[in-house]
Amino acid sequence: MCSEESLKFGQLLYKTEKFKPRTETELSIEERDIGTHDAEIENLSNYADKLENLQTDTLLELISAGAIKTASSDVHIQPEETHTLLRFRIDGVLKTIFKMPNKVYQALVKQVKYESRLKFNITHLPQDGQFHIKAN
Repeated sequence: MCSEESLKFGQLLYKTEKFKPRTETELSIEERDIGTHDAEIENLSNYADKLENLQTDTLLELISAGAIKTASSDVHIQPEETHTLLRFRIDGVLKTIFKMPNKVYQALVKQVKYESRLKFNITHLPQDGQFHIKAN
């Protein structure tokens, strides 16, 4: 139950930008972007030591470009106790691409949440979100 005044206030809030449905985000990767990461993609296993110095949006772009370049059907980011594994499913086989420090994983999770428009502070409950990668 609520007062008529509270109901009108709630209806007014609902019409504001804050409560409009979220639109899906799209991460766009151009062919030239994949080309700029060719060297890194070819040597992803050797690239793990540089991950800590990358910006997380660049890291997500690199992982996405690597998945596209290798024709991966899935990308798995698997946290372990001391590190996190990045795995691609290539030709039906899940292959470990590289290990990353857990602090890089945490930053990557935040970037994925940002792209998916999820809440950063919710960590103990599942959230529903998505983002798309448009490869031109």
